[in-house]
Amino acid sequence: MSKKNIIILIISILMLVMAFGVFLYSKHIRKNPNAPENQPASNSEEQAFHFYDYDKNSLSLNDFSDKPSVILFWKSDDSNSYDIISLLEQYYEEYKDKVNIFGINVNEPDIDYEIVDNVKAARFKIPMYFDTDLLAKDEFNYEVLPYLAFIDTDGNVVNDFSVTITEDQFLANLELLK
Repeated sequence: MSKKNIIILIISILMLVMAFGVFLYSKHIRKNPNAPENQPASNSEEQAFHFYDYDKNSLSLNDFSDKPSVILFWKSDDSNSYDIISLLEQYYEEYKDKVNIFGINVNEPDIDYEIVDNVKAARFKIPMYFDTDLLAKDEFNYEVLPYLAFIDTDGNVVNDFSVTITEDQFLANLELLK
């Protein structure tokens, strides 16, 4: 083997080792850039699922524990999401004193101001929030969006629906929460 071929072999091996190191770093060592510093390893209250309002203020489900909640996890590019939003808005005024009803947009990491402006411009009756850290799926273990969760005052999901829900199903579940 010539000296030139040995050098090429050594460089190739070094590049392979470096690529493997980058892979390991990205999969196992690097912290999530959106995660807070000093995040506890256990599932403590400090690590609880949180989401943001239009002004990037952080909220959690604990902020809504005064009454049961109906939460729509939705995508802005999905027509089924807007169908469920319409259903929620139809009953929002009637139930808002007894049940928290709101939506959480889950497909826009880092609050995209165009999305925020579009949501504001839509003038939804129900409050809208954003899961910019994309933690809702881990917390609620849903498979597809939209996902509608009926949550009691203890924070337990008492019933849930994915993709669609009938008006009768929605009203029956609202009555169970009251």
